Amino acid sequence: MREEKRMGVTMNAVMSDGNFIFEGRVENISRSGFKMTDIPAKFNAESAECTAVISNKTRNYKVDIRPIWSTEEGIYKVVGFDILSPPASWLAFVDELNPELREGQGAAETEQQAGEKAGVKMTFYGG
Repeated sequence: MREEKRMGVTMNAVMSDGNFIFEGRVENISRSGFKMTDIPAKFNAESAECTAVISNKTRNYKVDIRPIWSTEEGIYKVVGFDILSPPASWLAFVDELNPELREGQGAAETEQQAGEKAGVKMTFYGG
């Protein structure tokens, strides 16, 4: 069961499982995890821990991650990851994009404006 609201984004990521490096696309994020698509099928989704660098137009976020679920889609995998001890920069980035947190601060910009400002394309899902 998801405890945090997920936000749809379009970001790129490079990930290592300790043996190989994989590129993919990040499609949704939260403070404690993300969903990555277009990962080559040879990625071992049972890896204990991995490292990823998630990139938007202006910043890179290096995170230690653990796969928690995966599905195969042809020659690719879709994988959900937990972020182990999310760094402060990642938490600040996600909080900036989260409209519920910003509304409490009286921000006037829309969710879309916040996403564009942060360099990502966004879609919000219920939470």
